[in-house]
Amino acid sequence: MASIRDRGKGTFQMIFTYGKKEDGKPKQYTNTFHHPSGISSSDAKNDALDFATKWEHSVKTSDRYDPTRTVKDIIELYLQKGIKKLKENTLASYICQFKKRIIPAFGNYIAIQLTPSHINEYQIGRAHV
Repeated sequence: MASIRDRGKGTFQMIFTYGKKEDGKPKQYTNTFHHPSGISSSDAKNDALDFATKWEHSVKTSDRYDPTRTVKDIIELYLQKGIKKLKENTLASYICQFKKRIIPAFGNYIAIQLTPSHINEYQIGRAHV
C-alpha cells in the first residue's frame, strides 16, 4: 500500500515501492493528488486513499500513463501482452508491418507527440515510392 503524506491545502503525496531497477535497487513510484477545495480534510484524505489504491493498481498492472513512452515501447508492450487472441499468420503479419514500416517511421516518436500530420507526411512520402 502506498504511503500518503498530507502536504496541506488539499495536496497529498503518495509513495510506494514495487519491483526492482536494473541495478537491483527497489523501484520507487511517487505521485501527487490535488483535491478541490471546499471539503473536509477527512474527506480529502479518503479521496486521496481511493486515488492511491487505483494508481498503485495501475502501476502494478502496467496500465500506467507514461508521457515518455515511445511508439516502439507501446508496440513492444502490445506484442508482449495484447496479442493473446491473434492467429499465428495474423501475428506474423503484424510483426512484419511493425518492423518494416511502423517502427522505422515512428518508433522513436514520443507517442503523445505523434500527430495526424506526421502520419499524413509518411503516407504522402510512401505514395511517391
